[in-house]
Amino acid sequence: MTLSRKRSFGERVWGGDQTTVDEARATYEHDPDRQLIPYASVLYSFRNKRVGATSLERLCPDLQERAKGLLLITGNVSDKQGTADDMDTIATHLAWLSYRQAFSFPERLALRKLAWEVAEKGYAVAAKLTHPFQKHTPLLLLLTQAELLMGEKLYAPAMGLLAGVAKAAKHASDPNQKARVYRKLGMLYRKASLPYGMPSRMYYGFWLILRAACLRGIPLNNRLKSMAAFVGFSR
Repeated sequence: MTLSRKRSFGERVWGGDQTTVDEARATYEHDPDRQLIPYASVLYSFRNKRVGATSLERLCPDLQERAKGLLLITGNVSDKQGTADDMDTIATHLAWLSYRQAFSFPERLALRKLAWEVAEKGYAVAAKLTHPFQKHTPLLLLLTQAELLMGEKLYAPAMGLLAGVAKAAKHASDPNQKARVYRKLGMLYRKASLPYGMPSRMYYGFWLILRAACLRGIPLNNRLKSMAAFVGFSR
C-alpha cells in the first residue's frame, strides 16, 4: 500500500492546481484587507492562464490602493521583513500589469511608475534587515527594478542591477528562494540579450536558470519550474 502526504495549499499552487484560485478568492472575499496580497500572489502564479490574468487585472485598483498606502509608511518599520515582502509582491504584480493591453497607455505608465516607487522603497526597508543579502527579498526587489528599467530600454543601469544580484545571490540562505532568484535573474539576462544580439548574456541566463534547477534542498515543483523556464515555458 502506498501512502501519500496531503499537499499544502502552497504546494498545490506551485504544482499548477487551478482549484486554488477559487479557494483563494473565497478567502479574500471573506477578509479582503488581510487576504489581498495572498490572493494576488495565487493569481500571479497563474498569470499565463486566462483565469489568473483577468482576475489579476480586475484586482488592479485594490493593488494600487495598497501600494499607495505602503508608500506612506515613514520612520522605523517594526516588521521589516513582512513589509519588504509585501512591497516586493505588490511591485512585481504592478510591473506585470503595466504591460497588459487591458489598460490604456497612460494607465500603464502610471502603473510602471508606482511599481518603481514601491520597489525602491521596499529595497530601502529590506536593506535595514540584519544580513539583508541572506534574505531573498532585497534581491527580488532589485530584479523588479531591473525589469522596469529594461521595459524603458534603459539597459545599462538594468545590467548594473543584474550584475549586483548575480554577485549577491549565492548568499541567500533559503534554497527554495535562492532558486527563485536565480531563475528570475536568468530570465532577465536572456531578455537583455535580445535587443543587441548578445549571445553571452543569453548563455549566462541559461546557466543561471540551470543553476536554479540544480540547487540542493528544493522541492520537485520548484525544480520543474526552473526546467520549464530553461526551455522557454515559464508559468
